[in-house]
Amino acid sequence: MGASALFGYKLEHDVMNTGMRSKTGALTRLSFLLCSLTAFAADLPRQLVPGGVAGTDPQAELDSCVGLEKIKQELALLVAEEKAHRMRLEAGMVVDRRPRHMVFTGPAGSGKTMVARILGRMFAGTGVLSSGHIVVVDRGDLVHGETWEIGARVRRVVDRAVGGVLCVEAVHELQPAEEDWRNREAVNALVGAVQSHDKDLVVVLTGPDAAVNGLLKSEKELAAFFPSVLRFPALTQDSFVALFQSK
Repeated sequence: MGASALFGYKLEHDVMNTGMRSKTGALTRLSFLLCSLTAFAADLPRQLVPGGVAGTDPQAELDSCVGLEKIKQELALLVAEEKAHRMRLEAGMVVDRRPRHMVFTGPAGSGKTMVARILGRMFAGTGVLSSGHIVVVDRGDLVHGETWEIGARVRRVVDRAVGGVLCVEAVHELQPAEEDWRNREAVNALVGAVQSHDKDLVVVLTGPDAAVNGLLKSEKELAAFFPSVLRFPALTQDSFVALFQSK
């Protein structure tokens, strides 16, 4: 048994044990099992991940996801919009387009980072992005050390993500506070970096609905670059059953 398959087997075994102990808890914790087991080996938090698992089709991987039908429809529209934009440019038309950066909200484990990874590969396949890799970070990766170092750290992270997707997990934890300037420095640097890279980069912010909405309402300049908000549902009991029937 290969390493990826062994990893998947152990994960599913642990999942079943978890489900036996707590049905309600399992539905929340197991919603990350939305796609085929080949997805798991590539999802390495806070590391630069190559543009997908060799031999897999990102559209097929997205189609295999359980419980994300509305998300699939919204992504299809966004991809179609990008294709139409490129066709107009190639035809010599002058077109205005909104920023392609996105916000994914929903409960923990609902597949937000996984879909961000798939999206990068889909955009690379259509020529929107040059690489399609993903860089996954959270507050701990951006806000540590001296306050004066934070801006440069954020810019380095963004530079690593150019060509692909920068996924900022639990972005609500960057909510600026009067007593701590670190978050303010990180948000300001993120806004500046997004302004500087308006073509070969997609930034995806993730977190729970209410908390992320609160951040965007208080940070109008940041919110202006993120017009697309996709809300991920928690895995329902029917979706949970369908997931294991598909295995």
